[in-house]
Amino acid sequence: MNTPYHLFTRDLDLNPWPKRWLALAVLALGLAGVFSIILVVSRTPQLIEMFPAFKELFQVSLVVHVDLSVLVWFLAMTGMLWAMLQVHARPAEIPFFNRCAWACMLGGTLLMAIAPVTGEWEVIKSNYIPVLTNLVFFMGLGLVAASVIIGIVQSSLAIPKRDETFVIGWGIYLSIISTAVAMMAFVASYMTLPVTLQGQAFYETVFWAGGHVLQFTYVQSMLVAWCLMAWALGLRLPPNPILMLMLFVGPFFTLISFVPYLIFEVTDQQHMDFFTLQMNVVLGLGGIVLGAW
Repeated sequence: MNTPYHLFTRDLDLNPWPKRWLALAVLALGLAGVFSIILVVSRTPQLIEMFPAFKELFQVSLVVHVDLSVLVWFLAMTGMLWAMLQVHARPAEIPFFNRCAWACMLGGTLLMAIAPVTGEWEVIKSNYIPVLTNLVFFMGLGLVAASVIIGIVQSSLAIPKRDETFVIGWGIYLSIISTAVAMMAFVASYMTLPVTLQGQAFYETVFWAGGHVLQFTYVQSMLVAWCLMAWALGLRLPPNPILMLMLFVGPFFTLISFVPYLIFEVTDQQHMDFFTLQMNVVLGLGGIVLGAW
């Protein structure tokens, strides 16, 4: 068959990386499920009587559960889409980059999952990326960040083909841009922090801007997945110009994320409000158009 869906996915059997990223995403979700069981046990009086140690595990389990089920899950699924684009576009691959990106994400996932074993359970429930302040957790988080950076470099070479599948390739490629902006926002926030800032305020400020921008990548990946499923099911999608605009709006507005860094201090409320407004106004536009269609 020569539908856009089959044209885009016909070469996937020739390359293992999309399936490997999917398996990694499912692994992260499964590990998050284990911690969700601990969350339930630690809030059930009868079970606490049977397993008293679980009473102290609620906060630490909540952090790992959120990071694995949201951060790692969405990034791994986005990695799968990037790998699909690479297969379809057949880019000039940088040797070992796909392997390194995947291995870093896997290593980061496993380290974050075993971080509670260290017994250092200072919990910081910062927005978007809550943390445990121990070395194992931060090593895992660093490997996840390294995976994303390597993936951005490799996937940016995958220029979408100018055929019936271009609109999906376009949507995936734009997710690379929004993710790169998010990573730069994390770095910019860290570099401009007052040296006296510590604890909850430190992590909240570091992750606030980049965490907001990263939501655009999550939504972009979701919209691309919806389009692929609609193609596979033979459902009617908007005309390509509308679809391309719908996929363009979110990532385009992430490009203005540098503006508050030029106007406000990173700790100012106006700086934080900018990213909240950016997300509230723009983030859902593509989903509304596609859902209404």
